[in-house]
Amino acid sequence: MIIKEQLTDLEKAQRRIAELERINRRQEMELELLKKDRAFEKTYLASLPKAKTVYLMRKQKIQDYSLIRLLHDDRKWPVKEMCSIIGINRSAYYKWKRSSPSQKQIDKQCEDERIIARIKKISDSNHSLFGTMTMYYTLRNEGYGCGHNRVYRLMCIHDIKSSYRRRSRYNYIRSVPEQTAENILNRDFGTTGPNQKWCTDVTEIKGPATGEKTVHIIHDRSV
Repeated sequence: MIIKEQLTDLEKAQRRIAELERINRRQEMELELLKKDRAFEKTYLASLPKAKTVYLMRKQKIQDYSLIRLLHDDRKWPVKEMCSIIGINRSAYYKWKRSSPSQKQIDKQCEDERIIARIKKISDSNHSLFGTMTMYYTLRNEGYGCGHNRVYRLMCIHDIKSSYRRRSRYNYIRSVPEQTAENILNRDFGTTGPNQKWCTDVTEIKGPATGEKTVHIIHDRSV
C-alpha cells in the first residue's frame, strides 16, 4: 500500500526554493567553469602538432584542477558536481591534489628551461635558420645531453621554427591540349611561290623581375 506524503504549503514552498537554489548554483558553476568555448578549443588543438597539443592539454587540466580547488575552498562548491561539469574524473582531481612533483621531475623541468633558453639564444642569433636536427647537433657539440625528440618538443612548444624552407623540386606535369590542330604542313616546307606557308619559332622564358614564364617569339619566316 502506497502512502502519499502529506506536505503543507510551507514545506512545498521550502522544497521549491531549495530546488531553485540548486538550479541557480548549477548555472553559476557552469558560467564560472565553462568560460571558454570547448568546441573551438578542440578545433584549435586539432590543427597543432602533437607535441604542442599534448602540452596544452596537460596545461589546461592543471588549470581546471586549480580552479576546482579554488572554488571549493572559497565558495564551498561540491567537487563532484564541478568535475561533472568540466568533464574530468573526480579521482584524477584528488590524485593531482595529493601528489607533489618528485625530484626527478623538478630536475627535468630545470634542464628543459636551461635547454630552451639556449635554443632561444641560438635562434635569435641566426634569425631562426636552424631546424630541429641542426639545433640538436649544435647543442650536442656544446655539451648538452639531450635527444633530438626533446629538442623537437621544446621547439614545438615555444613556436621556434626554421625560417629557411627548401625549394620544392619541379615536377613536370604533362598537359594535354583540349583540341589538337591538324598537322597540315607535316614538315613539307617546299613551295612554288612566296607567302604560301608561314612558320614561326616560339619559346618560353622567365621574366627578370617576376620570374614568371612569358611567351617570346624568336623570329618569323615565310616560304
